[in-house]
Amino acid sequence: MIDVPLISQRNSAWASKFLGTSSVTIGGYGCVITSLTALVGKTDVNWTNEAFKQNNVFSGGNLVIWANVPKVFPNLKFIYRYYKYDNNKVAEYVYSKKTPVIVEVDASPIGSPRNSHFVLFLGGQKLLDPWTGNIRNTSDFPDRKGFVLYEFIGA
Repeated sequence: MIDVPLISQRNSAWASKFLGTSSVTIGGYGCVITSLTALVGKTDVNWTNEAFKQNNVFSGGNLVIWANVPKVFPNLKFIYRYYKYDNNKVAEYVYSKKTPVIVEVDASPIGSPRNSHFVLFLGGQKLLDPWTGNIRNTSDFPDRKGFVLYEFIGA
């Protein structure tokens, strides 16, 4: 399992902050920026939120423009946003490249009526769930909708 910081979008330090320039909060909708923060080994989701706002990483107020993330995290190279899950491709990144993968899953396992939730696959059938900041089994989220690949550069 790849080691990442165990951080939650619902941490009281940032949960009530508005996500991007929208009227929704990080605590309610910040799974993507929390996963990205953990992916790069950082722990301050509010810092990520502010940096994303300043560098035009958000679209529509609170949607992350995946290809713009390297403006804030220059050690990342955006590869592709897939809208269909491919376990072989995800496994290649996690096991061969030792890079966590952001996976879009059905949100019902966290009790959310929203369609999607984003988690960070870490290998060993484990993931970081940004809703709680805990490591969970990948089998807890069996309905996988897509994924986002980044590679680390200069490492």
